[in-house]
Amino acid sequence: MGQTNDELRAEMKAKMEAILDELLVEKGNPEAITLSEIELLVQEAGERVKAELTAGLVRQASEEDRSAAGPLCAGCGQRMHYKGQKGKYIETETGSVEVKRAYYYCPTCREGLFPPGPTVETGSEPV
Repeated sequence: MGQTNDELRAEMKAKMEAILDELLVEKGNPEAITLSEIELLVQEAGERVKAELTAGLVRQASEEDRSAAGPLCAGCGQRMHYKGQKGKYIETETGSVEVKRAYYYCPTCREGLFPPGPTVETGSEPV
């Protein structure tokens, strides 16, 4: 079973706290840093936060319950066998994210299938 919203929230909170801790260390002495340097640090931290949130939400959306029965083969109508997940990296507006999809195989027809899964939008085209 995939990650629950509460589990994802806890994971994201921990990652956000780590990013904030690093930001505060990088900031150093408040009297020796300029406004421009503060803005740059905050922008960089913000980009990391966006990338982590995107990756976590995409990962949660792509996880499936593998206990569910596989799809029926279009060729022979038999139940297809789950053969694992295959990952693919995609570029999003907030960074590179790995999306995993289930792969099913029919030994009778010797055909494989990646059923449609969650759609991840990047710009104007779904991936």
